[in-house]
Amino acid sequence: LAEPKLYQYTTSLHWSLTQFTPASMEVSARNVPERMLSIGVLFFALITFSSFVGSITTSMTALRSMRADTKKQFWMLRRYLGYKKVPYATRSRIIKFLEFQCAKRSAEVSVESIEILDLLSVPLQNLLQFELRKQLLEGHPFFAYLQEHMLPIMISICSRVLKLTAFAPEDVVFRPGEESTSMYVVQSGHMEYQVPSSNHESLVAHQVGALAWLSEAALWTNWWHRGYFTSRAASWIGIIKPGPLAEIAKIHTVPWCFCRQYASVFVDNLNRLNQESWNDLGLETDKLQGLVEEAKNPDNLLEKETRIGIESWAVTEDGRSIQRSSKNSSTVQVQERSFAGFKL
Repeated sequence: LAEPKLYQYTTSLHWSLTQFTPASMEVSARNVPERMLSIGVLFFALITFSSFVGSITTSMTALRSMRADTKKQFWMLRRYLGYKKVPYATRSRIIKFLEFQCAKRSAEVSVESIEILDLLSVPLQNLLQFELRKQLLEGHPFFAYLQEHMLPIMISICSRVLKLTAFAPEDVVFRPGEESTSMYVVQSGHMEYQVPSSNHESLVAHQVGALAWLSEAALWTNWWHRGYFTSRAASWIGIIKPGPLAEIAKIHTVPWCFCRQYASVFVDNLNRLNQESWNDLGLETDKLQGLVEEAKNPDNLLEKETRIGIESWAVTEDGRSIQRSSKNSSTVQVQERSFAGFKL
């Protein structure tokens, strides 16, 4: 006790550490209570230290196993590509992209690895997908209107229609003259859109960043691409196809009529433009907002259809819209509808 406080503290710390390791020191028990305390600390240290070391060993073994599996896969891939005599340039692109994807997967927690999510109900799974993906679409006035006024439809679009696809550097998403089958929304990465110049002698490049959309016309009419859409870095793109979108929209008359009217005003606006100015890039947000305002105009014929007999509409088990002849009648007539008629 005559020693300085610092010496007493460091001596106590030294003694505590020796109980967790094989080390020893000059301080030892001098009576029965001190001996019992030492024995209790040793048992506690034995259990705690063993558990700590065991958990570290297990984690390191699992990590080594994962790395070994990845290395083995890359080794087999290199053998396969070499055996098939794949050119070096293509081989290099494939390996670099897969290395990027593996590094990203190891740094993130994938949904597939969380098995407990399978226990969620279907509505909760759809809601989770909506929360994860809604930022891709809510910047577009059309989808923003759906989110504000028809939230269940927007949840279904995010969970069942919007699909995310990875693209490697220098991948060409589409080329001029190809028929468009989807609308594209950039989630992340570096994309470039190239369209022929006015004299058709060169290409004019446009840098496309995150949350930009292209080829929206494919949702509402027959559309052929006007330029090259190329990935300049590893990128993720959301894809929306018109067929699944129509299936979701025709669940009820309200979203169906709104989509029909928006398609009509969108195509009318497209026809008013000079064909030389047509391209796959999205229209300005203000312009799209004007189209949405026009589509929801209450004086519009389709909007009037929305207010007629909404309660007489129901949904079959396969998701198609049906209409009862009257509120008290059990006979139903399946209404098969599509976006046919909105052709350029």
